[in-house]
Amino acid sequence: MIFCGLDLAVKKEDVLVKIIDVNLYHKIIKIFECKDLMKLVNEIMDCDVLAVDSPFSLSIGYRSVDKEMIKEGFRVFPPNFIKDLVKKNLNLLDLLKEKGFKGSIVETHPRSSEKASKIDREMIMRVINHPLSRDEADAFLCALTAIAFKKRISKIFKAEDGEIHILSDQAFSLLNQFVNKKIIIERFRC
Repeated sequence: MIFCGLDLAVKKEDVLVKIIDVNLYHKIIKIFECKDLMKLVNEIMDCDVLAVDSPFSLSIGYRSVDKEMIKEGFRVFPPNFIKDLVKKNLNLLDLLKEKGFKGSIVETHPRSSEKASKIDREMIMRVINHPLSRDEADAFLCALTAIAFKKRISKIFKAEDGEIHILSDQAFSLLNQFVNKKIIIERFRC
């Protein structure tokens, strides 16, 4: 299976992390930095699950689902505060639909995943034995959330206007699947 995490950006390059399960002992992590949205869409097409760090809808002020996260102590921006990012995500979702994307797509928030799971950038870098930028670590957390979604162990915030998946305290089991494995890390620009 291929699990993907996407850290979308407006002024910087988008970062996509693909975690490919080759077998029990071997994983491939592909890191893409993309400026071109169509090239990014092409890289996403083979993902089984995609977790995106961006709201899936616009609203004036906080959505009900955002308020649910805030009640639990997580800090999120209202979608209208990051309107350009949300519009880019909506465009991406439309392009994926037009191209016939068959996988699942979930909204996530890596900072909240980090807080809930206690898995931070330093820990990820130690486990995979490879340096990551903050954006790459966020995309990696999104990819872990895609795995958690598939395994039905993500923490879910749900309201009439959306659903957000983050890592739960069970996420260490997901990170442990990288320990003592052959990990190949490949980097690409698109």
